[in-house]
Amino acid sequence: MKRAKRFRMHKYDWDLPDGSPKHRFIEIEKIVVKSEWDKEQLLLASEYIHGLRNIDTGYTGANLLAHLYCRPDLIEVKENK
Repeated sequence: MKRAKRFRMHKYDWDLPDGSPKHRFIEIEKIVVKSEWDKEQLLLASEYIHGLRNIDTGYTGANLLAHLYCRPDLIEVKENK
């Protein structure tokens, strides 16, 4: 059985100038959840992660999750009726 390719988390390179094309960011169009409650829980979890002292936000994925609470517009509620 072939093993799936593993990726390493990308870390922000602080030595590159701002706006450098070598900077890579995770781009999210929308996160879709089923209810307002789910959205609120996700936002609260993001804010909780942001407040942790041992998180390295130099990793682009960790930074995105830690600051998602600042962008509630990225989370779309799609309730099934």
